[in-house]
Amino acid sequence: MKKDINITLLLLWISALLLLILMLKQLPIESAMTWINGLEYYQWVIWGGINSIIILIYVYRWLLINNGIDFKTNFLKLLLVRQAGQSFSYITPGPQFGGEPLQIYWLWKTDNYLGHKAFLSVALDRIFELWINFSVLCCGIIILMLFSNTDITVWYYSLIICVVMVIGIFLFGRLLISHDSVIISRLKKAIGYWQHSPRLKSLTLHMENVSKDAHSFFIRKPGVFYSTVLVSIIGWMGMLAEIWLVLEFLKIKLSIIDFVFLVIAMRLALLLPVPGGVGTIEATIFWVFTSLGLNTFDVVGMIAFIRVRDLAIVSAGMIAFQFLMRNTILQEKPDQINPK
Repeated sequence: MKKDINITLLLLWISALLLLILMLKQLPIESAMTWINGLEYYQWVIWGGINSIIILIYVYRWLLINNGIDFKTNFLKLLLVRQAGQSFSYITPGPQFGGEPLQIYWLWKTDNYLGHKAFLSVALDRIFELWINFSVLCCGIIILMLFSNTDITVWYYSLIICVVMVIGIFLFGRLLISHDSVIISRLKKAIGYWQHSPRLKSLTLHMENVSKDAHSFFIRKPGVFYSTVLVSIIGWMGMLAEIWLVLEFLKIKLSIIDFVFLVIAMRLALLLPVPGGVGTIEATIFWVFTSLGLNTFDVVGMIAFIRVRDLAIVSAGMIAFQFLMRNTILQEKPDQINPK
């Protein structure tokens, strides 16, 4: 087991280093260093502080979700699990997903062995993330279609996809909550032929528990649900503040509509199946600056900020990943020495 974990850690570190090399190749190093060296110490502190606050806000949201499903976890554990999972997601195709199975594994193994709660905890966190993200994208795209000078047809397909995702996630949630008993009964009927299988019986039990906890979260604890939505919105406001701060540091002045244009374009670029958005983010920022008639030399400064932030987050996440995996090994050793 320990050998397998060490191999996994080695492969992940190699993947992260390869991604770092790819990011550096995309970046004009000399120009980027000019921008970085031109910043004052207090600017780095403010910028780092805002990014840290954003991370803590989303960890707090996850803690609210866990409290809503009566899953007892502590803030520090969730911080480690979230950052480790996100660092894994970052090096997979599409930086939005990839680390969720590991997050479920860590919550399941290191807490109270409630597998269905660990699954529901991660699932609800990702559902809120997607639903809020696509909702904000819809609002941003509509604003651009109404007030921007760009061609409206540029945004049609993006708006359709975002609206479909928002409605789809909402309907999926309603289906699971309102018709959970029907879904579970059909699942039991589908696996009825293999009803003596202990694994399938366990699957049915997990589904029932997930359905019960999800129903409790959305129906019986509306205060927790609305608090989670509010914290998600605050997290988005923090991300907007971080981008605005970068523009201020680079002395780039944008109107509100142009700022929305930049933010929406960057977020859409992150949806593409490219590890870390490497290449797509750079191309998107260059396209936006060109479209707005801005100095394209400033693109280098903004990309430098983004990649320095990504490097710091991924590095911290990989350290958390290594800690969690080794901690899991230590917890499993007593079971191997004294098997039940």
